[in-house]
Amino acid sequence: MNWFTHIIDFIVSFFTNMKYSLGPKMFEEGKPWKISCLTNTKFGLFIATYNSKTRQDSKIYLNGKMIYGGRGCKEETIGQGLVYGETVYFAGENGNLLIYNNGSITKGVRLAFASTCAMFNGKPYVFNTDNKGIHVINCLTGLEEFKMPGSGIVTMALEDGGKLYTAACDGAGGIACNDGTMLSLPTCQCIIKYNGRIFCSNGNTLLEKIDNNVKEITTMPCEKIMHMDVNNDLLWVAGANPDSLWIFNRILECKQIINFNDTITVGGSVFRTRVTLGYFGRAVGGTRVEVYPINK
Repeated sequence: MNWFTHIIDFIVSFFTNMKYSLGPKMFEEGKPWKISCLTNTKFGLFIATYNSKTRQDSKIYLNGKMIYGGRGCKEETIGQGLVYGETVYFAGENGNLLIYNNGSITKGVRLAFASTCAMFNGKPYVFNTDNKGIHVINCLTGLEEFKMPGSGIVTMALEDGGKLYTAACDGAGGIACNDGTMLSLPTCQCIIKYNGRIFCSNGNTLLEKIDNNVKEITTMPCEKIMHMDVNNDLLWVAGANPDSLWIFNRILECKQIINFNDTITVGGSVFRTRVTLGYFGRAVGGTRVEVYPINK
């Protein structure tokens, strides 16, 4: 980063609002439900929950009303929504690609271990993992177009500079690129672009990806970074054990929004906390869903 960019970031950060707090709880679902999706869109707020006991009864809520779930809905989990025009795509693990359009959900291509949809070259894709690797499937056609290197369930993905990057925290964990390269990070769950830079996670460590290396930014006081989002010119970081939320501005000043001071072990879970524009969600003790508005 050159000195001129740093000065601009310093000035912008000085005027960036960091006075956020959580409002009163606005959604709850009791045991044994956990949160797997929290996505604010032009259609409203999508919340997906899954049954941590049966592992096949996932639901989707839109603005608090269930629009998908019940008999015949076998998805183990449902990942973050991806808006494409008038459609929202959701990856349904061990179920189907779920497609929201005009107020209803329809089913697309069959999926194995899938959690993430992302844009690449102007088209929406879903990442489907099986024992033959990570398959990149065009959501519009339902056809596989190519494979990513490595293995594991893709938990976040992004496009940058004409290349596609995926994060996976199991299998051959790390950041894979469609050019065939692989950056090994055993517990890499998040990857996101903020202010022209790529940030990722490895356990509870926030990192910046620079070429095919990573630079440590800071270690967060939680067991695992669960999710990241970019909105209001801030980088939002959600952690678990304890369930927590932080924001970073352009010069990477950090402010904690909330710490629930719980000490429930995360282990291999990737669905304990979620953050989206205006909302924070968590699975209390790993067994009960709570969603809160984020107030300025």
